[in-house]
Amino acid sequence: LLPLIDTFVGDLDIRYAFDADSGFRYLSERDLKTLGIARAQLLRLAMANFRRRYPKLTVEWPIAFVGKFVNGGELEPSMMLDADFWEKEKARYGGEIVAAAPARDILWFTGLKPIENVRNLQANTERSHQDAGARAISKLMYLWRNKRWAVLEA
Repeated sequence: LLPLIDTFVGDLDIRYAFDADSGFRYLSERDLKTLGIARAQLLRLAMANFRRRYPKLTVEWPIAFVGKFVNGGELEPSMMLDADFWEKEKARYGGEIVAAAPARDILWFTGLKPIENVRNLQANTERSHQDAGARAISKLMYLWRNKRWAVLEA
């Protein structure tokens, strides 16, 4: 069965999965019918399940003004889907947010200003992506603007 895959932004997509005896299994159209879930409900339900499964997911600040998600079970980049979180961070920073997901267990973010933080994030993203090997996700940087992500143009 083909897994359900939604295009997200840039080179990122969304793949829905659930726990199975052997680890996890990707969700298919047939699963949606069996479970009685409408496709339009899937993202909201997935985020609710993610938060329930990873209640200790937190943000650490290893560098001033640069946040990093931890305790997400190698699914930290899933937090890019939480629009409410990003709107709160945008208000806290007083401006637009830049994020990067170079590997399955890394999601960093900072404000668009000062530009030094963005440059630092870019350098760390490139290094982490290269070091991640098979766990690599994206070298791109993303900008939270108008309640959605877009690729940050260099």
